[in-house]
Amino acid sequence: MDDGNPRKRKRTEQPEDSHDVLGNLLGEVKEHNALRHVGREVQRHRTNIDEAAMVEDINAILQKYVTTPEEGSMMEVEARIGKIQGRSFETGLSEADWKSLETFLTGSNFQNEFEVKKEETVDYFYEIQSEEDPPEVSKFRLTCRPDRNGELHPDAPPGAIPIEECVAAVTKRPKIKEEFKGIAGRWNPLYDVRLSVVEEVGYDAPPTDDFPWHVIKPEWREKNRTSFYPKDKNNRYWRIDMTETTNEIKEKRWEVEFELKEGFAQELSAGAEEDNKEKRNALCEAIVKDLIHMVSLLFDRRHAIQAFTSHIKKVQTTRVSDASRLREMQLECLRAIPNQENADPSRIGFPGTMPVSFGKRHFSLIQNHDYYVSEKADGTRYFLYINQGGVFLVDRKFDFFEVMGYEPLTKIFERKTILDGEIVYDERSNDPKYIVFDIIELNGERTGDLDTHERLKKIGEFISVVREKIQQPVPFDLLGKLFIPKSKIQEVFNSIDNGVYRSGDKRFYKCDGILFTPVKGPYKVKGNEMILKWKFLERQSIDFHVEFGFKNDCLQLYCEGDGNNRSLCRRIHLTEETKQTYAELLNHMSRRPPGQQHQPNIVEFTFDTHDGSWKYCCLRTDKNRANHTSVACDTLEAIAQNITKEELIYRTQRPTQHDDWDDRLRAFYESSVRPSRSHRPPQPHHPRPHSHSHSHSHSHPHSHPHH
Repeated sequence: MDDGNPRKRKRTEQPEDSHDVLGNLLGEVKEHNALRHVGREVQRHRTNIDEAAMVEDINAILQKYVTTPEEGSMMEVEARIGKIQGRSFETGLSEADWKSLETFLTGSNFQNEFEVKKEETVDYFYEIQSEEDPPEVSKFRLTCRPDRNGELHPDAPPGAIPIEECVAAVTKRPKIKEEFKGIAGRWNPLYDVRLSVVEEVGYDAPPTDDFPWHVIKPEWREKNRTSFYPKDKNNRYWRIDMTETTNEIKEKRWEVEFELKEGFAQELSAGAEEDNKEKRNALCEAIVKDLIHMVSLLFDRRHAIQAFTSHIKKVQTTRVSDASRLREMQLECLRAIPNQENADPSRIGFPGTMPVSFGKRHFSLIQNHDYYVSEKADGTRYFLYINQGGVFLVDRKFDFFEVMGYEPLTKIFERKTILDGEIVYDERSNDPKYIVFDIIELNGERTGDLDTHERLKKIGEFISVVREKIQQPVPFDLLGKLFIPKSKIQEVFNSIDNGVYRSGDKRFYKCDGILFTPVKGPYKVKGNEMILKWKFLERQSIDFHVEFGFKNDCLQLYCEGDGNNRSLCRRIHLTEETKQTYAELLNHMSRRPPGQQHQPNIVEFTFDTHDGSWKYCCLRTDKNRANHTSVACDTLEAIAQNITKEELIYRTQRPTQHDDWDDRLRAFYESSVRPSRSHRPPQPHHPRPHSHSHSHSHSHPHSHPHH
């Protein structure tokens, strides 16, 4: 094979950062079109088809394209799991999902189902051009067993892996590739399936000492594969291959494919020449039904993996992965929210109300209306959804996760109940708690149209019933948020120490600011200009979508624009210094499968006012969209204005006509430049804080009862 011309044989199956603070803050929120995924044109997409139609369609593909191959060739039929992205299909799962699938299949439940085989190989590639005009290029794959302790041949590409022997030499001729959103998507909307029919031509594998290193391309892939062969050899047609691949630049993929066993592919091919269409049709139908069964085995929530779960520490959940069931639950949720009865779940996203950043323009709003004030917990936002089907946490992606161990709630509340709140963790025990701050429906009664103060009473009723009826251990405690009048804002600040909010024995969790909620007004979706959040300056943050820039030399931080566009807000050039600063983030991004870099990758950044740089805070796995540009601008405005705690306390307790903060501040600055005995700033005349515990606020008439 040294001449580069392979000999055909019959194959047998083998088991940039700027330090300009002002420029960072306000100078670079520019609108750009989002980077679009440009992929190949697929022949057809199949979406939302029922099982009967699916069987019919795949059957037709097999009948048409699985034909009698040329001598020395064989037909190969495979179905790969991946995701349809625009016009392209990205193969592979997330690392967490892939590993959970492997654990699931190798568990005790399937010891009698499959024979498991493991194999480690490396694929090398080279091309041959024909003498035709224009020349036809054939790409060949050489599959080898690696020799980890061997010496690399001098003609091998740098970094290549020494080989023990070459076990296969093939080229493939694709017949058809067709994507189906209705297979894996029927059980889990995260993933789709691509069905492929190819003609594979096998050649004599070259001996190790005659391996054509001189024509090998500088690209290869290592494969660690676990194959699951059904033990029922007569009625089960597909094997499952789970493969972890690593390419020459150390990028990893975690792939899952179903391959039609060679004997059945040959039987289908032979049947194309026979007159017995009835027999071939029956075989095709059995093969398709078994494929659907095998895919459902991995993706149906009744059997499947715990991979498709939320990242809620110490809470066992299972994702609702049945697409039709998920959509119905989303619609039921939307029907309970005012003015959202006809909303489309796929368009609206998470329908929770969102506060806006507090700016100086909001003082008059607070001063002239009745407001509650409360701590802004630093938790993870979820709806708590209760119906007869179970108890569910609903995240910012509008995905539903069934909570294990809270079944008593379904007996207490026999009709739908929807709460809005967040999961926090006790700073002493690290136990999760769910803080309820709003209610949309209570046991079938829609409450979203009620004023805030009436909804708080409903929350109190809910908490009281739960405390009375449930005595056994539960996955997490349910607590109502404490809302007190704005005149007592000092009491909230008194309960916050070094970023931790403490009130009584039950509330001891992280806090990053203050919330202002109007006493009157219904529940509203998305941005609510009446609900305001003030955050400590060092805790101001923006959630960006992050991508590698061209040539991976920088990080690009995007916000959501209008429509489906993203706006580029900042580039962070990757120097040796910044690589250390963003090491955790870079490690996360580098482990993502190739081709998935443009999928939602939401990262929270805080702004360092001392050196004008954006600091990596954490990954936001609960979100699939970055902050909108309008939210980012509000945050930048809040950072630039830097409203202090003292200003907030002083001004929120005064009507607009008596707000003399600016005059007092101006007088202080003027006095500070003249000789004076005292340079003390003006002292706000707010009520003297109580010296005893904050627990007295529990009995305030506006606090939740029975908390």
